[in-house]
This record gives sequence, structure tokens and C-alpha cells, in this order.
Amino acid sequence: MSLAAVITEYNPFHRGHEYQLGVLKQSFDAVCCVMSGFAVQRGGLAIADKYTRARAAVDCGASLVTELPFPYCSGSARDFARAGVAIAKGMGADVLAFGIEDDLKTAKAIAELKHKSDFDDRLKAIIKSGAQSYQKALGTLASQALGDKARDFLTKPNNILATEYCYYASEYGLELLPIRRESEFESAGEIRDKQGEDFFASLPSASAKAFRGGSMTDGIKADTFLLSELIKKLYRADIRRLPRYYAVTSDALATLQKNLVSATGIEDLCRKCAGASHTVSYFRRAVTAIAFDVSPEMMASDPGFTVLLAADGDGRRALQKSNINIITKPADGYKTAGTTYEYAAKCELTVARCCSSGDYNPLTAKAYIKGE
Repeated sequence: MSLAAVITEYNPFHRGHEYQLGVLKQSFDAVCCVMSGFAVQRGGLAIADKYTRARAAVDCGASLVTELPFPYCSGSARDFARAGVAIAKGMGADVLAFGIEDDLKTAKAIAELKHKSDFDDRLKAIIKSGAQSYQKALGTLASQALGDKARDFLTKPNNILATEYCYYASEYGLELLPIRRESEFESAGEIRDKQGEDFFASLPSASAKAFRGGSMTDGIKADTFLLSELIKKLYRADIRRLPRYYAVTSDALATLQKNLVSATGIEDLCRKCAGASHTVSYFRRAVTAIAFDVSPEMMASDPGFTVLLAADGDGRRALQKSNINIITKPADGYKTAGTTYEYAAKCELTVARCCSSGDYNPLTAKAYIKGE
């Protein structure tokens, strides 16, 4: 059985995703989607629980959806891609498919640049000399080595992830299959900004049905929860005595602390903090790391497990190719997946209780098996 994998968020599942799955199903027996859990790579919480988003995917053409668990799903592009590719390989995928906005040749060239022995030293020197963010420094280094086209390539989110996928796919021995992002489809961000029926009308009918029946994240509750966690941990705290949070520098902590009281919400806080050294997305991820006590050590480890979220008949057959620990009973996951899973489950349970608009419980939820 031929199996393609995609690493995704489906936040929400839209027509562009449906198009991508349709393209893949023409060439492969099954498509496995490694999908973010309750948090997302850009920072913050997903708009709906993971089982709702997985059901939407399977009802719109995916064969199998497994979880890219927390905290990996909330990491930088590097750590998000690394964990996602590891799980895709563990699921037995033959090919890693991904969206891209420009040419694969540039993505591969930048990935090869990252493999060079002096890459880290050169990048650190650029960051230190110009007080630039990692992504801007990477763009500068790519421009020096490959020309301005490479720098411009890295200004687009899908291209940034594509570069990381190329880097890690080569390490895990996965073939690459880029799919050009079609501009005719609304982006997930554009759809998330819509309200009520306008939101559902922007989704494929099967996806809209799944989201209507699922547990949605209450934006006001989520904002209140995250702000309260930041206030509890940062307000009047001695920055020097705080624990080490994943990818959060002491300067970033000080900036968050400075702007915390005057901020009207998380997005306002992140925009006030953003500058030459760190982007809005960086601060969104920083908020998530602080709120849930994500340490650098947690993110540096390999996932080692995934959770079955949804499958159809082809997806169930594709499970036979896997060689990774697949959790099918969330309440018992800690028995085989250990402390990382237990930590992730506790975080998700907190989110469900504090931020959900429904009665979703991640420990009692069951995978959606189409046809049953």
C-alpha cells in the first residue's frame, strides 16, 4: 500500500486542503495526515478540538489522521517540522507532501545550506551583530549564499515550513512531493476571521458539518486563561529567577512583563512586544510556552508516540505500516507513552475545561472511524 503523509493543522479544514487531498489520492492508496493537537504552530490554541478537525479531514478525503502532539505542535517551524516528519516516518509514509508557494529547488538549496558544518556559527553571528530574529537572520544568510531570491523565498510561511520539511525529510529518508498552493482558495487565517454562517460557508460541506457538531474554542475564554497564566507567572516576577521556557529569551520575558498590564488581550500584547528581534508569531509561541511551562528539554526530545484521531477503511489498513506507538485509548496513553504524553494530556484537559465552548473531554474522546 502506497502512503503519502502531510503535516498539517486544519485550523479549520478548508477547500485548499480538500484540493490537496484530492491531488494526493490520485497517486497514492492512502493519505496520512499528521495534525496538530490543541495548540498550533503560529502560537495559541486551535479553533476546535482535534477530533472535530480530524473528522472534517476524513469526511473530506483523508484516509488517516494522527496527532502531532503538544508541545511539538506549538514549536517553531524547525521543531514543528522535525516532530511532524518523525511521526510521518513512524507511520510508514513513503512520501512527504507539503504546500509550497514557489519552487522546490530553492527550498532544497536552503536546506542544504543548513546542513553545512559552519551554519550554526554563521547564523549566530548574524543574529548577534544585527539583533535579528532567527528567521530574518536565516534570510540574510540565505541571501549571502544563494542570492536575494532565497531571502525573498523565506518571507512566505509555507516556504519557511517547506524548507524545514526538506531538511528533516532528508534525515529521515522520506521522498518529497511539493504541491503548489493555489491562490484561488481562501487561507485558514482569512476564514478564522469570519463569524457565524460566513465561517461555515467558507468550508467544504462535510467540514462545515463536522465543525458545527464539534467543540469550538471560546476565544474570550482562551484569551482570559492565557492572560491570567502570564500575570500569575510574570507580573512583578524576578526575571532572573524564572524557569527556562522553550525559545523564550530573558529579553523577551522582560518585554512581555513590561507590556502585560497595558495589553487588552493576547494579540494586542504580542503586537506591542514585537520588534526587530522577535516577530508577533514568536511572542504568540512564547505565551504558549509560558502558560504551559514548556521547557527547552521537552521540545528537544522526539515525540515517540502519536494519537489516532480519525480513519476510514484505507486508513485502518495503512496502520499496518506503522512502527510508532499509536495511542487509541487516551485515558491509558500514559502507560505506554510515559511522562511526555501525561504532560500533554494534562495540558489539553486544562484547555478543555477553561477554554472550550462545549463538554469536550480529551481523555474520554474516541477516534472517528468512518463507516462505523
